[in-house]
Parts: sequence; C-alpha cells; structure tokens
Amino acid sequence: MPRVTSDHSPIILECGDWEQRHSYFKFENWWLKVEGFNEMVQEWWNGFIVEGCPDYKLCTKLILLKQKLKEWSRKTFSEMANRKNSLLEELAVLDRTQEDKELSQEEMMVRATILVELEVLAKYEEEFVA
Repeated sequence: MPRVTSDHSPIILECGDWEQRHSYFKFENWWLKVEGFNEMVQEWWNGFIVEGCPDYKLCTKLILLKQKLKEWSRKTFSEMANRKNSLLEELAVLDRTQEDKELSQEEMMVRATILVELEVLAKYEEEFVA
C-alpha cells in the first residue's frame, strides 16, 4: 500500500473469509423477570399452526418463536430506553426547579417516584447487559 504521510509502510493482511455471519440466538435472563413473559410465550407457541411431522413442527415453531422473541425484546428494550430518557428529563426539570425554590410536597413525591422507577429500569438494564 502507498505511504501517505508517515515513513511507515502500511500492509494488508488477508486472513480468510470475513463475511458477515448471522449472530446466534441468545436467551436473555431479564426476559424471565418481565411480568407476563411466560404467558406471552405460551400464547405465541400455541398460536403457531404448523403442519407436518413432529420434528418439522418443533423446528418450525422454534424458528417462529425466536423471531417473535427478537422483535419483542427489541421493542421492550427500546421502550425501556425511551422511558428512562423521559424520566431523566423530568428529574432534570425538578432539579432546576429545586435550584430556584424549595420543592413542594407533591414535587418531592414525584421526584421520589422517578428515582424509584429509574432504579427499577437500571436493574433491568443490568440484566440486559450482563
């Protein structure tokens, strides 16, 4: 490769096939902590109508379930991130208000509720990242 600005000679190292591979399915532990998760999965499973021999039915249902779980997880995590951002904005407004004046009893309750909800969301995030 040509030198651009330094006295180093860049090289290209080709080490086999670098095609993008599909990532394998990962079951997330935090899913089990979401209220109604088991019932939702059971409803999906029972809703899949597949014809064929038993092993084909099982394989097809697992593929369909995987797709549903991926969609649901992406949507749920996105909703949690949006909720967290919304709560952080509300908290920032209350903090700015507190700089100017003392918070009312109602505002203090709202602030405490926000902090508790943020803590719950942080625990979910911790499970998601771990």
